[in-house]
Amino acid sequence: MKYTLAVPTYNRLVTLEKMAETLSLTHGLDNPNIHIRVYDDRSSDYDLDTLRKLFPKAVSVERRKRNLGANKNMLQMYRDFLETDDDVYIHTESDLLFHPDWLTFVGEMLPHTDGVLCLYHAEQVPVLKTTEINGHSFVEKSYLDALGVVLTRDLVQKIVDTCPATETFDWDWSRYLHAEGYRLLTSQRSYVQHIGIEGFNSDGVLYLHFGKQFYPGHPIVEAHLVEYYDHLLARNDAIVRENIAQVLQRTRSYVRVQEVACVIGSVFVPILRPIYKVMYRFAGTRRLAKSVLNYLTNRLPF
Repeated sequence: MKYTLAVPTYNRLVTLEKMAETLSLTHGLDNPNIHIRVYDDRSSDYDLDTLRKLFPKAVSVERRKRNLGANKNMLQMYRDFLETDDDVYIHTESDLLFHPDWLTFVGEMLPHTDGVLCLYHAEQVPVLKTTEINGHSFVEKSYLDALGVVLTRDLVQKIVDTCPATETFDWDWSRYLHAEGYRLLTSQRSYVQHIGIEGFNSDGVLYLHFGKQFYPGHPIVEAHLVEYYDHLLARNDAIVRENIAQVLQRTRSYVRVQEVACVIGSVFVPILRPIYKVMYRFAGTRRLAKSVLNYLTNRLPF
């Protein structure tokens, strides 16, 4: 069986270097049936020579003629895969860390699935149920994120034939497969970890894209993971401090506005009350007078 290990890239060189380093630690990567294929979405931070140095075992390194965006590039990668004679498609991302045994796990467990296997147990995707297969724990989901997903050729063909490249492409095609009766099995233990603090689906603060139960399995992977934790904590601490400062500034501004309103109210309401009484005597101005006084007495804090 022949595998395409698809690597989409777009800028973020420092993160990509970490991804490439941990990928190179994969057990079994020297197998001639493992074909690393790099698809660059018109990066401006580096050229093809840089990518070839990062992925020396890649059988192909391609650059799009124009920037397609994450989802259109993903769909094009599926189409490119179907132009090869490989049997299995493995979707990686440029901001992943890999456990060294991930490929061994795929070879062992993929035959026990319906043709789709996810190595990334995303925190934010709900679990339908859990199951045990050959001593490994899996969770079944109704949809998936594309990173770390393994697909057989027939399912890639179904996706290409059925699903357009929307802004939620991976969720769309996985929901389609689920509706068709395919089990979307995810390893309960993540074999890849996401370290993209800011990316297409992650802002690193309110929405953090992170895999559950990931164990590094190698000192280099562990070092990158610890660095990521440190960066994340420092970044969030800075954002929290900045947000607190903004809240305090807004609070002080609000207090000043309230103080000004109180001064205005204390000066003008005594003047406006007799005017209101005069206006109220005339039916044509009664409603207007009442509205003005209600606004002043109910909206301003005095």
